[in-house]
Amino acid sequence: MRGRGPVLALVALQLLVSLPLAWTLNLYVDEVYSLHTSAQGPLAALSGGIHFERQAPLYFGLLSLWRWIDPSVFFARLLSVLCIAASLLVLARIARRLFPNVAPAWFVAPFALHPAAIWAAVEIRVYALAILLCAVLLWSWLAAFCSAERRRSADLAFVAAAVTSLYTFYYLGFVLPALAAALLATGRGRELPRYALSCALVGVLCAPIAFWIAGQTATGVELDGLSPLGVLRFLGYILADELVPGHRLIAALDTQALRWTARGVLFALAAAIAVRWRIVGSLREPEVAFPWLVVAVAAALFAAVGWLTGLILVGDVRYWGYLCLPASLALVAAAVATRSARFLAAAVAVLVAANAAELVVDYRPLAKPSDAARVAALLMREEDADEPVLVFPNEWALTLRYYYHGRNRIVPVPHEPSLEHYDWRDLGVRSEGELDAMMQRLPPDRGTVWLVKDDEIYRGRDTLERYFDRHFVTEASWPFYRKLVVERLRRRDAPR
Repeated sequence: MRGRGPVLALVALQLLVSLPLAWTLNLYVDEVYSLHTSAQGPLAALSGGIHFERQAPLYFGLLSLWRWIDPSVFFARLLSVLCIAASLLVLARIARRLFPNVAPAWFVAPFALHPAAIWAAVEIRVYALAILLCAVLLWSWLAAFCSAERRRSADLAFVAAAVTSLYTFYYLGFVLPALAAALLATGRGRELPRYALSCALVGVLCAPIAFWIAGQTATGVELDGLSPLGVLRFLGYILADELVPGHRLIAALDTQALRWTARGVLFALAAAIAVRWRIVGSLREPEVAFPWLVVAVAAALFAAVGWLTGLILVGDVRYWGYLCLPASLALVAAAVATRSARFLAAAVAVLVAANAAELVVDYRPLAKPSDAARVAALLMREEDADEPVLVFPNEWALTLRYYYHGRNRIVPVPHEPSLEHYDWRDLGVRSEGELDAMMQRLPPDRGTVWLVKDDEIYRGRDTLERYFDRHFVTEASWPFYRKLVVERLRRRDAPR
């Protein structure tokens, strides 16, 4: 396992998994937004990242430059694939610095198949770059503040990594106070003033973010923070997802009782292993404590934001998904601290197996939400002329249009989604009057329409169901990925 060979082999394994998925999986609506934002050149992409995407802008400018080489969907995803591949190499360097006597491949192996890393690799979104920048941030911090030799270049590299991170993904900012806590907890408190000075410089360089972030985080609804119990549950959910192998698989179980039973068994097993191998005691070692503190403090900051604002700004795994890298590092570091080669091998094998099992469950359908490629294939196979295709939620019409080349018109329900001003409140149905107005805009037809609908998300679904139940009869129905359903409907007043 020593040397560069095993690490490069693991990078090749990651590419072997992610490249076919990047080629095969259908577009998700967020990816359509990325393609749209990056299509008009780098400067327009930076502006679109701020004003339309309501995110940090740097990724969109980079994606626009990248797509000058090749504008295809696969090539856009390739940027994310390469970011995760690079993350493996940076992780190997971090492991080599923390544990010079342990082959870095032990640390890289679980992360090469980590579900969050593979998911980020096949998204035309910022998340893979955020994972890479998290790794670079940790590496530059180690070089600047945990080295016997002080070098100005290392300090500047850390500042550059932090500034780039914040202009790319705001939530990476939670890593900075986590690293301050790591300095204190690992006996490097004397470095704290120098670290604070570096962070102050980062703050000055990132000051322009203050001019637009308030508008980006405005939700248009009254914010209602979590209760103390809700905060603890949210924190526990993040930590369990990141630090308990196989925890994400529990969501695939059919009933709540099964999920809680599996969760109890899993937690009991994890606790027994921690007690038997004195894992908690190993956290006194600075090299082991460092990644655990990064995950714990960053997760606590996510929970603190949830306490203040509710989950609307932090309640999605996409926001904290970059913690998969320090969490993977933390788990293997704890195994290394037992000083048992057999336990290390067994622990890594369990992590790899759990990650591989989750990948099989996640990607067995070979589809992303909206399942647009297969939906389009069904429509083009089964449709007749003059049968409009209604799509709910309306933004999923954007993905369907990419694959559908049939004879009928795609009609977002209740209206076209805006590609100028994104507002999640426009994605649902407010009233049946909106649906009446939409139907009146349709050209005369033979009394048949198609309805592509998601039965899981977006407000107004009940209103939509009542409306179509009253005015239409379902002639046929086809289930797709998750709770997507395609229905062929006939007007109740149409002649048979």
